[in-house]
Amino acid sequence: MYRGAVRWISRVARVPVPVDASMEGWRVRNGCSAAFTDTPLDDAQADDTRATRRTRTGCAAALERIRVEGGSHTWPGGNQYLEASDVGRVARDFRASDEVVRFFDAHPRP
Repeated sequence: MYRGAVRWISRVARVPVPVDASMEGWRVRNGCSAAFTDTPLDDAQADDTRATRRTRTGCAAALERIRVEGGSHTWPGGNQYLEASDVGRVARDFRASDEVVRFFDAHPRP
């Protein structure tokens, strides 16, 4: 989820959709209850960012997100591909690529 609040739902229409609204749509589609658990990730690096995993409960299909506070339009754990003054800092408390693999390994398709 980019910038923590908005992601682009359509590359053609370029319609901005707030992350909370998008996740609510997935919650309904996945049959999740309204309940969730927020778990802070370890603050492993002094990078001025904090990450929290939100896991929905009672779902027919798993649903979670990681919200990065103090992050920017960068891939957590990735390269600082431009100056932080241009794109913001890269969150270093976790590697987004590892989290994607972890999620799909834990929730294989039937």
